[in-house]
Amino acid sequence: MTVHAQPPFDAITTFVINLDGSDERLSLITENLTSLNIPFERVPAVDGRRFDVHALPEYNDRRAKTRYGRTLNGGEIGCFKSHIKCLQKMIDDDLPFALIIEDDMQAPDDFSQVLQECFDQLQTYDPNWHCVHFDAPSYRYMLRVNDIGSGTLFHSFFLPSNTGCILWSQQGARSFLGSYFAKVISGPIDAEMRSHMTRTGKGYMIMPPPMTPRRLKSDIDSVTNRLSNVKNGRKSNAKTKIMRHFPDHFWSWVNMTITRLKKPR
Repeated sequence: MTVHAQPPFDAITTFVINLDGSDERLSLITENLTSLNIPFERVPAVDGRRFDVHALPEYNDRRAKTRYGRTLNGGEIGCFKSHIKCLQKMIDDDLPFALIIEDDMQAPDDFSQVLQECFDQLQTYDPNWHCVHFDAPSYRYMLRVNDIGSGTLFHSFFLPSNTGCILWSQQGARSFLGSYFAKVISGPIDAEMRSHMTRTGKGYMIMPPPMTPRRLKSDIDSVTNRLSNVKNGRKSNAKTKIMRHFPDHFWSWVNMTITRLKKPR
């Protein structure tokens, strides 16, 4: 079935990350997006389940243990590489905007309208925005921008811990790919994206999140199993928590304070 892009998707390329063999997930997301007239390109996920993580030249285990108190698993690294793959494709194809969706997400019926309103608000508030999260909340270091549909657009200086659905500008993709957080793998992709965005102050989110996960079992052992691993006893000690969290909180507070002072009262 041919899907004809409608605004704003005529200006946005949508990528769906899907692991080879995850046919049920692909079928569900295809049915969902097709019903909303949202064309997309499937991007094969990087399968990291059999990675020997210590053999990867881009992986820094020492930094991972310093920041997170543990070695990353292959699924986390595969998830990291999958998102980098999409962002690099965005740059290579010179795409102005890209929506990156993981295959367990579900878009609401009014998603096109929400996205269009988000575009319109950002054009006025911050034309140089980098990314917008659509699938998870964060309640720290945020400034309200405006209402969008049944939700609210927030300037988020401490982005959510998730990567289910993120809209990127090319400027934002270039900024992240050029950073140490993307060039060296030493943490889960959501945490490393957030760390980078706390430095730039160019992240946004919508709450409540319009995109929702289907709660399917993870095929690539990324965020869900990462959190369960921590709960199962592989916890960071106080030192690693301080090493990871203090710089992010510091930069979030600094950028939020500067932004608040710059905005007219």
